[in-house]
Amino acid sequence: MFFKKKSLVAHIRLSGVIGNVGRFQQGLSYASHHEIIEKAFSLKKIKAVAITINSPGGSPVQSHLLYSLIRKLADEKKVKVITFAEDVAASGGYMLACAGDEIYANPSSIIGSIGVIYSGFGFQELIKKIGVERRVHTAGKSKSILDPFVDEKPEDIQKLKAIQEDLHKEFIDLVKQSRKEKIQSQSDEHLFTGEFWSGRKAKDLGLVDGIGNAFQVLQDQFGKDLKIKKFEKAEGWLKKRLSSSVSSATSAARSASRRTGRGTRSGTRSSGRRRGGCARRRPSRCGARIRPASRRAGRSTASCCGRPSSSTAPATTTAPSSCCARRSSSVPRSPLRTFTWETRSWRRTTA
Repeated sequence: MFFKKKSLVAHIRLSGVIGNVGRFQQGLSYASHHEIIEKAFSLKKIKAVAITINSPGGSPVQSHLLYSLIRKLADEKKVKVITFAEDVAASGGYMLACAGDEIYANPSSIIGSIGVIYSGFGFQELIKKIGVERRVHTAGKSKSILDPFVDEKPEDIQKLKAIQEDLHKEFIDLVKQSRKEKIQSQSDEHLFTGEFWSGRKAKDLGLVDGIGNAFQVLQDQFGKDLKIKKFEKAEGWLKKRLSSSVSSATSAARSASRRTGRGTRSGTRSSGRRRGGCARRRPSRCGARIRPASRRAGRSTASCCGRPSSSTAPATTTAPSSCCARRSSSVPRSPLRTFTWETRSWRRTTA
């Protein structure tokens, strides 16, 4: 009773474009994330595995590989999987969400886009204008289809459409198998036209089970005494380098602005002392002015409290100000700092 164990839930974050997105940036893929997913499912006595998804989609192959891995481990370990959509879970991102037994989203999340897309450019008119001749030699008449430097051929478009239809059918079957009777009407084909919706509308259509964030939903299902073990992909070397450079530049700018502010204030204080301000530590609170009797004969000064500095020439001062009057003779006086014209420096004198 006194040593009640907390419920343990593994949490995985899958964020970014699915597939290879660049030379220096790696997106979501089976190769980059299968170890993290396997470690999350390898925890002992876990209640569930929560997966937060923030992805607009990408490679259909990598999306299906990650989906299959999650479902395979969930069936082997007999662990419940709950997926959460953040900003967007569209296309391949929604395929990853379908790996969960339950799907939750934010009311403003973008959900859906169940479709397949191919895009490119045509440069055939450009190379004609700049006088470039395209030379391609192939073994096989279909080896160079969809060449962006030649006009599109109808037979090439038909082949591309056939591939897209196959991929789309696989996607539709996967969604129907995952959501089953949760989709209101499986004959409603507008769900599979590539359209996307907000999280709240997706709940009405049966694409998600509820509205809520990960921490809130997990607490509702497993209690407030909940321990979440997080698993995330470590940042790459270049990303860490860039983020550290940005943070260093920001901190340097802040420290420079602070130093500038201090310099302005200290400059005001020092200039006040040179003009004859109070010789105590806070001269700005004292309005007494020090006027030497003769700067040429001795160059002496005196404090605002009527105590002349150790100098050969006498010095006249104005009446002590309120800040000096408040310090009575019964209170021990702190050392004073007086400026001496002979040495051009401040000296500490005692009362």
